[in-house]
Amino acid sequence: MTRTVFGGGQEGGIRSGTENMPGIAGFGAAVEETFRDGAARRAAIRSLRDYAAEGLQKIGAVINNPPRPAPHILNFSVPGFKAEPTLNRLSELGVCVSAGSACSAGKKRHSHVLTAMGLSEALLDSALRCSMCLETTKDDIDALVAGVAAINGNNQR
Repeated sequence: MTRTVFGGGQEGGIRSGTENMPGIAGFGAAVEETFRDGAARRAAIRSLRDYAAEGLQKIGAVINNPPRPAPHILNFSVPGFKAEPTLNRLSELGVCVSAGSACSAGKKRHSHVLTAMGLSEALLDSALRCSMCLETTKDDIDALVAGVAAINGNNQR
């Protein structure tokens, strides 16, 4: 990292000058807003995740989440379909998902986390990850399920 402001040498010579009080206050407000009603927000997101899991299971997807998953993440597989072509087709349909797990992002091998969970090779090959937030709607989830159903129904392997 190189310094951007020259002067008094604060912060170990990386940043000089007076602290950015408006930035600090803004960050504090953002943190407060993030944690306000945290339990209710987590419950709302968890409800969406569970809604997605139910819809995906009805069309033959396998839910790969551990017993106590993060409230905003759903990992699932569509047996018989490779992850990359499936996520590309979903992207064409306006649905954004990722392949594997966050631990394997950008790597060409299977996620060590999903492997440690005992998933079969077929499930590892087709593992997809969907992340949700407070702005995610049931319509978004319905689009995900409809997209997976369309791919599954068209046998686009």
